[in-house]
Amino acid sequence: MLGAERAGLGERLAAGERAGLSKRERALVEHAEALTRDPAGVSRASLDRLRSARLGDIEILDATQVIGYMAYVNRIAQGLGVDLEGDGRLGRGPSGGD
Repeated sequence: MLGAERAGLGERLAAGERAGLSKRERALVEHAEALTRDPAGVSRASLDRLRSARLGDIEILDATQVIGYMAYVNRIAQGLGVDLEGDGRLGRGPSGGD
């Protein structure tokens, strides 16, 4: 997917839309959702689904690290009320009551 095809991709994925994604992209999206919702529920079978989508162990590790990092950053920002697209001050974001 390139250019205009990517417009609104985040919103479409959040709504559960998977049309236009390759098997590999679908596998990564499903892994990100599982890791975000229930990290302890990610099993050997979950990893095997990624492998069957032609992802190697290093690619799975890299994707998992990025997914985990993004979850970490989002939780810290939300917990402190930081508006990441604003001035970055604490207590000003959506959870900051401002």
